[in-house]
Amino acid sequence: MFALTHVPLRSVERLIAFTNLEDDELLEATLDFLYAYTAIPDNNSQLMSDRFHLMPPLITRLVTFLLHGAIIREESVVAPATPKQPTIVAPIPIVPPEVHQQLLQLPERFV
Repeated sequence: MFALTHVPLRSVERLIAFTNLEDDELLEATLDFLYAYTAIPDNNSQLMSDRFHLMPPLITRLVTFLLHGAIIREESVVAPATPKQPTIVAPIPIVPPEVHQQLLQLPERFV
């Protein structure tokens, strides 16, 4: 594995220009290199500070690279029906007669 650091920005600029050519093999190799180059944060910092004007076309071309040769297809996924949970009926509590009498004697504002 080789390090993609200290690449002259003029070379990166020229490689970005190569992405406008109509050569699929050159395009794929160039975008592959640029993808690996931009994976290193220091390289992005250098591009952002010294050659900011290169970033918009570079990002556009890298997105193109991700989609290059992609096969678009649609899939329909049907989730299995979730079984309906039975509703739990809470039993009505039986109030002891003495508590019932106390409740009846409370003023209405407490009830």
